[in-house]
Amino acid sequence: MSTSRAEAADSAATSCFQVRPPAYTDYAFNTIGGSASVTGLRTCWDGFSHNTVGGNVQLVDNQTAIEDGNLVTAISSGTI
Repeated sequence: MSTSRAEAADSAATSCFQVRPPAYTDYAFNTIGGSASVTGLRTCWDGFSHNTVGGNVQLVDNQTAIEDGNLVTAISSGTI
């Protein structure tokens, strides 16, 4: 029986987090008038991109199952 890349990633994520996380989380192409905060997220891949944010962006204590699983780009008038 062969294992697909998706099954292998799912297996790695499950062993990493002890529960099955969502396949990915994507916050993209939003206009946020104030600040944005993502805290304690557990997922395989996390994207926060192409957002216009009026305040600060805080990404705190988030973990992804894959090593380079965080994509962060934003236009902000505050601090990222």
